[in-house]
Amino acid sequence: MFQSLKGKTFFAFFIVTHFLLSSFYLDWQQRWNSTSRMLTLLSVCHYHTLNIDLFHERTEDKCFVNGHYYSEKAPLPVIITIPFYFFFKSTADLTPDQNGLIGKWAYITGDILCGVVPFVFLISVLLYKLQREKSIIPTYFLATLPIYSSFVFLYCGAFMSHLLAGALLLSSWLLLKDAKKYFLSGVFAGFAFLSDFPLGISIPIFAFGIFSKEKSLKKPFEFILGFLPSLFFLFAFNYFVTGNPAKLPYQFVSNEAFVGARNTLGFTGIHISALWKMLFSEYRGIFLYFPIFILIMFEFTKSCFAKRKITINPTLFSFAVLFYLLICTHKIWWGGACIGPRHLIPVSILVAFEGIRFLSRNKFSGWGFYILMLSGLVCSWMAVSTAGYRIADEIENPFTKGVFHWFIEGKFNPGNILTLFFNISPKFAAWIWLLCFGGLSIILNKWFQWAVK
Repeated sequence: MFQSLKGKTFFAFFIVTHFLLSSFYLDWQQRWNSTSRMLTLLSVCHYHTLNIDLFHERTEDKCFVNGHYYSEKAPLPVIITIPFYFFFKSTADLTPDQNGLIGKWAYITGDILCGVVPFVFLISVLLYKLQREKSIIPTYFLATLPIYSSFVFLYCGAFMSHLLAGALLLSSWLLLKDAKKYFLSGVFAGFAFLSDFPLGISIPIFAFGIFSKEKSLKKPFEFILGFLPSLFFLFAFNYFVTGNPAKLPYQFVSNEAFVGARNTLGFTGIHISALWKMLFSEYRGIFLYFPIFILIMFEFTKSCFAKRKITINPTLFSFAVLFYLLICTHKIWWGGACIGPRHLIPVSILVAFEGIRFLSRNKFSGWGFYILMLSGLVCSWMAVSTAGYRIADEIENPFTKGVFHWFIEGKFNPGNILTLFFNISPKFAAWIWLLCFGGLSIILNKWFQWAVK
């Protein structure tokens, strides 16, 4: 479909439209996580150094090694952002604004490259893969609504690593599973690892999965060979910062609350409460914050009881389970001040992608789909238009005790492009986004159906 002129025209408009919709809310507040990356960006582009000594008091996500402060984050998100910010960097970023904030344009650059672009990539690839499926739900809605109705949407305007890592992991998976290009798959798995270190467990799991399927050492060797440049880069980066290629910056974390976790990188034994709360609780339950999983699980279970032929990819299943258990062992498994299980974003993207493809090939409840998606969309819209992606981790019921109350009280998020550039009230801007999303979805769905014909 996308080889024709009308198909290419639609796809280009699709990308532009969702780029604008997903960049409507951008985060430039001084949050520890994103600020740690932003300060590195300022230091490299303005002062040509990796250390953040000049600004380190603005974040607690940092390390202190050899007399200097550095970000302790995985390096790739900042590395990707440096060349784009460098060419239009503004000295105004170094001067605090009326709220005492610095680096607004550095934040926005990172928000777009590490949040918006991966988000648009995700729904674009999903639409592309679904274009020939004969689903009971229009393909356009099946490709977009599940993602916008999830907590993943809340992070598409943040200078964080999760969406970028998820997009890179998805690329690695599709190159491995669909294209059989194992070397390139290893390259992208390495990039995902450099964006989010726990994703390193994908390397042995994917390599073993390739070996199990191909019954040959050559293909998994190609995969590992593709990963090695990223590993060598990390060794060089570690040596530059810590003086030891095997020592990560996180092992020199300066925050007193995390000093005890230096040698284990924050990983301890499994937290029993996390096993439940990461799946089903309002606190961080992925089934609540990514509602398409409810439908996927229901339809999968129904198919099993009906004894239909279902193929479970053992590599994907093993990776998803082991990654989930790995995060459940982390000292801060809940992700700190956030909405949803943010550490699970990369694996949830991968599982949702394959789960939606599973739905597209099977009969399922259309009413169930629309009820779940519309309720999820309302919740994600209320969240992004009030709290954004961040809510205090002391709040056990982030939506009912936080987002819902703030929405009723009219405490809307000023971090949107209409408020930033045109001084439009945050409340009015929130309703404009919702109307634009609904109207454009109807138009693009009709356009897609015409383009397919």
